[in-house]
Amino acid sequence: MPHPPLYTVTNAGKEPRFAEIGKRGDPDYLREPIDTGLSKALPISEEQALALAGQGFKVTGPDGKTVSGKKAKAD
Repeated sequence: MPHPPLYTVTNAGKEPRFAEIGKRGDPDYLREPIDTGLSKALPISEEQALALAGQGFKVTGPDGKTVSGKKAKAD
């Protein structure tokens, strides 16, 4: 099984935040703490990268290009 590509997720905010993908209890749920101004390389899919970009994180793909996401709509 191939490994997902590494996307660089950066917290450009003024407070530490959690990068959260999926719903709690799901086997693919991800919750990763990212301190202010720091980055982490995460093995996530393109859809997950778009979701994090929509949450306000700066996400850079494996090709070095910035990922643009849509803001999540409130239900």
